[in-house]
Amino acid sequence: MRIIGGEARGRKLQAPEGRGTRPLLDQIKQRAFDILGPMDDGLLVWDVFAGAGSFGLEALSRGAERAVFVDLDRSACAVVAKNLANLGWEGRGRVVQGDARRVADLTREDEKSPGIIFADPPFPGRGRPRGDRGPARGPARPATRGGGRLVFRVPSDLDWAGAEPHFWAGADRRRHGVNLLVVAAR
Repeated sequence: MRIIGGEARGRKLQAPEGRGTRPLLDQIKQRAFDILGPMDDGLLVWDVFAGAGSFGLEALSRGAERAVFVDLDRSACAVVAKNLANLGWEGRGRVVQGDARRVADLTREDEKSPGIIFADPPFPGRGRPRGDRGPARGPARPATRGGGRLVFRVPSDLDWAGAEPHFWAGADRRRHGVNLLVVAAR
């Protein structure tokens, strides 16, 4: 796993050990950033269900100002912190250990609302981290500042049975094998 663009292009990232997380494939990451375009100055990014923090770190490399990384797994959070340190970006990232589905507001008083939220929830029955409380349901709609975007990676074969989140209407959807990348505007 590595950074594929921006100032840290080519730098390798560490990944959590075991099968509790899925690496974010370079092709999926590239598709997401092709859709998102350049990162604005001052942009805050949230990387929830972060794993190694690959998406948030990629955003920092491409010009985002700060990133908040959230994962339930303590060892994944330690890996994100180590990746931030190895890249020299400790001051640009904050790691929160907790269940992203239950954290109502990750923005501190000294932070603005996120412009991009990347959510990579556990695929139902596959790669679920220790302590996960069940299969992924549709992702909740987190708050972003005006013009913000929500980026999700979910199984391409997931049967929403009429429960697909309403804010996905008109979203850009890209299939890649077992993955569906969805980029929705706020």
